[in-house]
Amino acid sequence: MSVEIDRIKTRFDNLFANEGLTNIKFFVRPTKGMTNLDFLAELNTIQDTIAAQDFKRVEDIDQNAETRRFDEPFN
Repeated sequence: MSVEIDRIKTRFDNLFANEGLTNIKFFVRPTKGMTNLDFLAELNTIQDTIAAQDFKRVEDIDQNAETRRFDEPFN
């Protein structure tokens, strides 16, 4: 098993067993050339960044943007 898969499994096994996580889903648009392992590596990078608290909370970036239904197709 790859290192990326092991890291994801360890992280989410803990969240399910000890942190009350009951379900998780990922929506990923198909990207040419991206493999499942590429996706898992990116997910691990995001999770590591969050765990290190190396992020800035943004309250609103779309205040004046046109809004649409959440299920409306992208153009």
